[in-house]
Amino acid sequence: MAARSVPSNASLVKVTAEPLTSAVKERLAAVGKALGDPHRIEILHLLAVASEPVCVIDFEYHLGLAQSTVSHHLKVLVDSGVCDREPRGRWTYYSVRSEVLAEFRHQLERLIHFPNSLQNQIRTSGSHRTIPIGG
Repeated sequence: MAARSVPSNASLVKVTAEPLTSAVKERLAAVGKALGDPHRIEILHLLAVASEPVCVIDFEYHLGLAQSTVSHHLKVLVDSGVCDREPRGRWTYYSVRSEVLAEFRHQLERLIHFPNSLQNQIRTSGSHRTIPIGG
């Protein structure tokens, strides 16, 4: 096995951030993976606008997907901790765990820290296309 060559000093990136803990990396990856599907994003949207937990049958109707596919997506969201499930007799109801999404957002903001001037440029730049959400 060949030894890795060390780049010249001119090409070294000066990293000043503390390494992420394994727990933070694993948690961010798990939630990120759970959110990495358009159907699961739609499920989260439905849960977020619902005034109470949503029955699995409502997801099937709204998404137009087979029961097994909806169940798979819900299992991924529950296993990641993003959603809770509550059996009620014959049906299962789901709700979003807002605190998990809030923590995910917080950790992402800490991970991807932009200087304030760059954040303002990104928000106000006419060269970036804005994708409306929930509209």
